[in-house]
Amino acid sequence: MIFLVVLALASSLKAQSTHLIKCYPSTCQDDVASPSNKDRVTNLYLRNDTCFVNIRFTANCAHEDEPLTTDAQLVNDTLCLYYSLTPQITDTLYKDGVAIYELNTRYNECDCCFEFLYLVRGVPHDSIPIRLNDQVIEFTGK
Repeated sequence: MIFLVVLALASSLKAQSTHLIKCYPSTCQDDVASPSNKDRVTNLYLRNDTCFVNIRFTANCAHEDEPLTTDAQLVNDTLCLYYSLTPQITDTLYKDGVAIYELNTRYNECDCCFEFLYLVRGVPHDSIPIRLNDQVIEFTGK
């Protein structure tokens, strides 16, 4: 009997764990950086067991066509969202014909405004604090 209770409790805790279902990124929406384009939550709501979070942020235009990695975790009652836009170009610095430094990055002379829609399961409420790549961001609406 105790085994069944422990099994049911473990199953319940596993079902409540927070995880990213999907992230839908936008393309470059604006090629002009401005103070109004600061990183922010533009929409946040719960539907059934899924939290929908729209994040708007500014990043270099070089990232528009690059591979995207995303993640979500619940840490100390804070929803931590992550993204990584990983450029695939390598710049190499040579000295006397020998490669002494490789830089895996690319930079364009423009910034874009991106918006990501995160779908996260296991978020307890819609007034939860949110961090994006370890930085606190605020809910401002559109």
